[in-house]
Amino acid sequence: MDESSRRRVLAGAATTLAATLAGCSTGGDGTTSGGGGTTARSTMEPTTDATATTEESATAERTTDEPTSTEVETTGERGTTSERETTTEPETSTTEPTTTTESTATPTTETVTVGPDGRLRFDPDRLTVPAGSTVEFRWDSGGHNVRVASQPDAGDWTGTSGGGGTTYGAGHVHSHTFSAAGTYEYYCAPHRGAGMRGRIVVE
Repeated sequence: MDESSRRRVLAGAATTLAATLAGCSTGGDGTTSGGGGTTARSTMEPTTDATATTEESATAERTTDEPTSTEVETTGERGTTSERETTTEPETSTTEPTTTTESTATPTTETVTVGPDGRLRFDPDRLTVPAGSTVEFRWDSGGHNVRVASQPDAGDWTGTSGGGGTTYGAGHVHSHTFSAAGTYEYYCAPHRGAGMRGRIVVE
């Protein structure tokens, strides 16, 4: 082999070696394995997306947990309504005792003089006594009687015996016990026109 042929062979071998080395230094996806800059950038980009996703999740949680102003106002109104419904004022009832007054007066015995000193009158002509009292009519002069003009429905007084024309003399006594309360009117029949009348009130 001459000198010229050997140089061509060496040149071709050098070219082949250079091509082989170049192929080893370049990765299959066209990226350089020595610097690693492209690979580092590719790793950082997903990290940015993850951070954004975390912030969105945190924002969503805060939005869910925090009550809106409408919910707070509604809760306050309901609470107020509940207090008004459960608050009641007790009713008070005042009962006044009934007082019953009963007569405790002791029955007595009273005297009415008929025709005192010959006068046409009863003395006294007005008398008030407790129920159950007895009234005695005593004649001081003759020619008189005692007749009943009116009395309560429960009364049982009939006056002196006989009709209006029957009279009695001095010393005569007529008595009656008045049990029924009310007003009793009486008179002397022969002298009624002269005003010989009387009244007894029984309490």
